[in-house]
Amino acid sequence: MIASDNHYDVIVIGSGMGALSCASILSQQYHKKVLVLERHFKLGGFTHIFKRKGKYVWDVGLHYVGGMGAGEMSRAVFDYVTGGGVTWQEMPDVYDVFVYPDLTFKARKGGREMKADLIAQFPGEAAGIERYFSDVMKVARWFGRHYMAQSLPG
Repeated sequence: MIASDNHYDVIVIGSGMGALSCASILSQQYHKKVLVLERHFKLGGFTHIFKRKGKYVWDVGLHYVGGMGAGEMSRAVFDYVTGGGVTWQEMPDVYDVFVYPDLTFKARKGGREMKADLIAQFPGEAAGIERYFSDVMKVARWFGRHYMAQSLPG
């Protein structure tokens, strides 16, 4: 809905998750008047789905969001930007299955489980798998600190 006056502090182009999150934070935290513009007939960028022939469903981008349990930082951020308006459904233990001609791999939720399953499936790659998960944790810790430092007012 467009307000009656045409003054906006911020104009956000696009309505993907990042754009809508920024618009929400600018409005709530910094009390800015924000206008979000979207050329597609549907808001949300890569968060929506489309259907073909009435029965085939395609996710165009985002498939899963982990770390949404009560008390988790990601959950707190999403609750803030959505005003708590999103109901989260817990992912099943096996949330994805990769099927190849000579290999089937069941992806389980949880970093420890995923790492253990990959090492069991590819024991010769154990050192590389360990290094990968270690690097992912380093990046996650850095990102968490960086995000918090950048998002705090003042």
